[in-house]
Amino acid sequence: MGKLVYDGKSVYEIDEDCLRKKEERERKKEMEWQRKESEKNKNRRR
Repeated sequence: MGKLVYDGKSVYEIDEDCLRKKEERERKKEMEWQRKESEKNKNRRR
């Protein structure tokens, strides 16, 4: 079961597995962006 979020009269269930996978994708995307920026900076110094 996921986490329940109460918003006034509404209740939502957060799928924690889905949220964890989304966060992992975002971390990988950020790491890839940082790697590309690092490569760009190395090439500029030459």
